Amino acid sequence: MEVIMIDIGFISSIIPRLLYGAAISLQIATLAFCIGAAGGTLLGITLTRANRLLQLVVTGFVTIIRGTPMLVQIVFLYLLLSALQ
Repeated sequence: MEVIMIDIGFISSIIPRLLYGAAISLQIATLAFCIGAAGGTLLGITLTRANRLLQLVVTGFVTIIRGTPMLVQIVFLYLLLSALQ
């Protein structure tokens, strides 16, 4: 039977990096939430108050975004942004 040793020194030395990564992740999540909430609110208002043509455009956009996998959207944005450079 093998005994597993835990290196407490290594764990304590890496904790600041882990906390830094967690802070960055929280910042990204907060920014994504704010952008999503603002964008969703604007799209929702557009669906209820805009003219018929704009409602159809927004409905099509929402349908496409909801109907495609997130990985496909990420690859599409990556290719689009790299083509714009």
